[in-house]
Amino acid sequence: MALVIEDGTGKTDSNSFVTAAEAITYAGDRGFSFPSVTADVEKLLIKACDFILGLENKFQGLRTEQNQRMPFPRVRVLIFNNVDYIAFDEIPERVKEAQMRFAVSAHTSELRPDGTGQEVINEKVGPLQVQYAERGSGSVTPQFNQAMDLIAPFFENEGGQLIVDRA
Repeated sequence: MALVIEDGTGKTDSNSFVTAAEAITYAGDRGFSFPSVTADVEKLLIKACDFILGLENKFQGLRTEQNQRMPFPRVRVLIFNNVDYIAFDEIPERVKEAQMRFAVSAHTSELRPDGTGQEVINEKVGPLQVQYAERGSGSVTPQFNQAMDLIAPFFENEGGQLIVDRA
């Protein structure tokens, strides 16, 4: 599947905020292990956007178009301690960078793994024995602090606040 880049118009079929070339450059500039094959990078970028889409209920403001696929562009978003507004047709650079950072993480781990924390850690066939992970160990909810730090200013009550009217 080819990438359809959201350009701020609220596309109904977009699946990325950045190109594969941008992501490859981003990863290389930071020394991250990352594929160089475009098709592989595109898959990681789509996974990263799916992850960001799952965070939408945390974002300030509203989508600009009713049927847009991605959570940005948005209106009524104020960031950085009430200093900067994002434009109605803007995909903030921090959101793009967060997508690339999530894609880097997706290269080495599952962004949203399935499971309950009771995964099998040892299985023996005869005489049948199964050992499960203790609840709370081997968490199935990984933390992606670098990417979350990039995107947090767009969350409610994190780095900005919802504004009611933009003049």
